[in-house]
Amino acid sequence: MVLSPNGNYVALFIDFENIRNALRKQYYAEPDPQVLIAKAMKYGTVSFAAAYADFSRQPEWCRRQLEAAGIEPVQALPKRHRSSDAEQPEQVEDRTDFYLLIGIFEAVLDRPHVKTFVLMTGDSDFVRIVAKLRTRLDKRVVIAGVPGSISVDLVRAAGGDVDPVDVPVVVPAEEVSEETRRQFIRAMAQLEWEYPTFNGYVKWFSHPKNELHMAESTVRLLLEELIGQGVLFQQEETLPNGSPIRTTRINRTHLVVAEAVPTG
Repeated sequence: MVLSPNGNYVALFIDFENIRNALRKQYYAEPDPQVLIAKAMKYGTVSFAAAYADFSRQPEWCRRQLEAAGIEPVQALPKRHRSSDAEQPEQVEDRTDFYLLIGIFEAVLDRPHVKTFVLMTGDSDFVRIVAKLRTRLDKRVVIAGVPGSISVDLVRAAGGDVDPVDVPVVVPAEEVSEETRRQFIRAMAQLEWEYPTFNGYVKWFSHPKNELHMAESTVRLLLEELIGQGVLFQQEETLPNGSPIRTTRINRTHLVVAEAVPTG
């Protein structure tokens, strides 16, 4: 265990899908794990940090960036219910809340030195556990949800201790001008990368020296939009050393690409 210079130890629990969905829906932004861990570090030495979600439903970059920030991605396996009626579709029950609650319970038992719990969610389902942490176990609980999506009852259960997630200023993908969109597609078509990747494009277009220089979250949203439209496609490939890689390539037969990239 790393000793805290001031004796303050923090456990960070992230309801990742709740945070990501709220940021995308309300602010057209993506979560930055480095910003999330920095929020927890305000309150002391982070003894434990984990993000809970069904990561099979999240982009691969989410897991990688969480790990790079020192946050453990915890796979919350959904529960599947098969109907006796063959014509009825299988029901899938999200169990993220259950896994997160178990994580809090284990932290209480295994890390008694932790006095501050930073809970990143706005979900009212956590009202009871937050109230018990504060009133029965004398823990400080800081609610760090996305502004505009935090349950009032959840904040009350934490004794009013709220510190919302910092929201980046992002231009929504749909507000990117048509000319900028064409330049974006044209630039991708001209990049002669042998193995182009989603994250490679993000770093390239969000770099300050790039002519387009978009916010990282805007680039991600625009790329996802283009993938959904079929302008870009993703596939599994193999590097010369045998390692697998997921590439993101431009569909040169798509009408949008043909219009953005003149031939001849």
